[in-house]
Amino acid sequence: MVQIPLRYESEESANLAVRLYRFESSRVAGPGSSRRGINDVLWTRQEAVDSLGLGEEGAELFDSLLGSLREQRQLMVVPGWKDGDDGLITRTAETVRLLGHSYEYWQRGRPGIDATRWEVVPKYIPRRFITPDDFVNQLLDGLEEGLSTTVRGTSLGQSCEEVVSGVSSVIAGADTKFSQFQLDAAIGGLLDALGSGKRGSILVAGVGSGKTLAFMLPPLILARKEILDGTPDYKAHLFLYPRTALAIDQFSKALRPMALASGIPLEQIHSEMSRDYEGSVRRGIKRAHARGAGPRLVICTLETLKNRLAHPLIVKRLLRRIQTVTIDEVHLVSGVQGAQVAMLLRRLRQITPNESTWVGASATIAKPEEHLGRLIGEGSVNLRLVMPTDDDRVTDGVVHHCFIRPNGIISTAGAMVNATSILLHSRRDDLSDRPIRRKQRKANPKTIAFADNLELLGRWNDDFRENERTDEFDNGRRGSRRVHPSGDDINDENVWNRQQREIPYALRFQNPLQRRICSKGGVLPDEGGDALQNLSKLGENHQDEQGVCNLCDRCKSGERVVLGEQTEETMRELGKLVHRAPHKEDDAFVPFMIEHPIFTKGAEIGTLDLCPYLEAGACTWFSQSDVEKIDTIGNSGGAQRYDFAARATSKIKSSKSDSDDEAEDLSDAVFEASYEELHSVRGAVGNDFVD
Repeated sequence: MVQIPLRYESEESANLAVRLYRFESSRVAGPGSSRRGINDVLWTRQEAVDSLGLGEEGAELFDSLLGSLREQRQLMVVPGWKDGDDGLITRTAETVRLLGHSYEYWQRGRPGIDATRWEVVPKYIPRRFITPDDFVNQLLDGLEEGLSTTVRGTSLGQSCEEVVSGVSSVIAGADTKFSQFQLDAAIGGLLDALGSGKRGSILVAGVGSGKTLAFMLPPLILARKEILDGTPDYKAHLFLYPRTALAIDQFSKALRPMALASGIPLEQIHSEMSRDYEGSVRRGIKRAHARGAGPRLVICTLETLKNRLAHPLIVKRLLRRIQTVTIDEVHLVSGVQGAQVAMLLRRLRQITPNESTWVGASATIAKPEEHLGRLIGEGSVNLRLVMPTDDDRVTDGVVHHCFIRPNGIISTAGAMVNATSILLHSRRDDLSDRPIRRKQRKANPKTIAFADNLELLGRWNDDFRENERTDEFDNGRRGSRRVHPSGDDINDENVWNRQQREIPYALRFQNPLQRRICSKGGVLPDEGGDALQNLSKLGENHQDEQGVCNLCDRCKSGERVVLGEQTEETMRELGKLVHRAPHKEDDAFVPFMIEHPIFTKGAEIGTLDLCPYLEAGACTWFSQSDVEKIDTIGNSGGAQRYDFAARATSKIKSSKSDSDDEAEDLSDAVFEASYEELHSVRGAVGNDFVD
């Protein structure tokens, strides 16, 4: 079952969620994050209502928000926590609290984070309210005003109608809604290209704001107009992207289907990416650009453009007839690479006709007109800024920015790797429920992480694979070789040795209380003796039908169970996490310790707010992953291989990597790329078994 992203019922609910998370941030974040126990961060409904200053109507909306969060398993509820009122904490706040502990990987278990900062901001998108018919009418009105001539009844007016209708059929048919931002961008882009505007535009809006449609509409309309006019020597429109996967994704998912629906022939919609040429690129360029007038709409990356500028056929048959150039994700162009791109674009501008117009699409940045102007060698006053106004924006969700500061016990890289594992396991319910079919796997949620250099990317991924036990290694010591098991019987010592039964780092924090109670023995390698004392008495009267302790299961269902006062010795024993599944009494075993004050003295324990692991920030309470579930992960040398199902797999991809032909979207392309493509990166060795 695919985990569904968190949803808010209305814009008002999303705005209230922003205020709620900011209220929680004041409790969870700050210096000394590893000292935040669960009882320090829980809150009651009345405390939140008072702090947020909610009236009767606001309190009613707040109750609806809490109900929605609870239904989506985004809210922990501790019954009767304070004066009979329930204690509450959101999943996001609890995840940030866990990140503020980030216990070291091995073996002392000291908290590695000194402080956290949690900033909460609303995610804004332009309000989509304009129907296709209204969009066409307002577009024609804007063009007639800007061109000071009649557009209705002309080929330009007809092309506007046909393109908007075609694009709408691709998006949602009659239910399609456009934003004022997209309308302004379309009017401005057309006026610029028709010589009645400026030299170009910079479109600035956040993710999910519809920038792609905003900058594609003018070229589509202009291309369709020339088709209606029967222009023999028609112009071309170039779309540039900073990343290979993004260009491929936009060509197949946006440009091609919208252009076809707008009445532009398939042979005139072209991807200049080498993977889209049949046979060699050299012969492909001749086939695409030497016959007829050539393509009308062309998409490629900045890197590909650099190579194509040296080809005389491209310069003569394509670039000499460019009418518009669009650069997506222009905010990514910066630093040394930005200087190189600027020289590339200025060279392109010298080749293209003087009347060519330029469009940049960007996330929110400072002085966007100046940024685009520096790239193309144009004064900022000659560029149009198009962005949603405050009145035109609506809240579409919540964006969380979390900053963590390592305390020096573990390295910055180690803190980053551990935090990645904790984040994934705390935010995901379904890591152990891996779909068999490829299309189902693509629908699973993904986490995308970015690094600014290949060495860091390789090291991050390599260490993360060790955290998740998806790697294979041999450190040279006897019995320490870990390869992926060849069978699914985890109790068979000949198939699963003790190295292979070591569970992923963050999975050690999954159901820790009941797994510790169910485990005993284990031989200390140096001094001998039991590594884990028998604590099974704590689980008496708290067992399922199979006689297995189910305290954590009851805790996650919201049941508050009291186990009573425990001695200091018992608490010290509870401070030992079980890091093998299953744990065996005759194993050589060095306990994984949790360094926290709760485990140094006698205390009353139980579930929820009484759980010592939850108090210590050592429990991924929200996750439902089955620790001991085994899954097939592929084969090696023709032999099937297995491992823990509840593991997070990773792939790395650089800007020069080829995309997966079958990737359905950008995030899937990133995660399906070959690991060996970065073979030169330090630490990037070995093979993953891909499910």
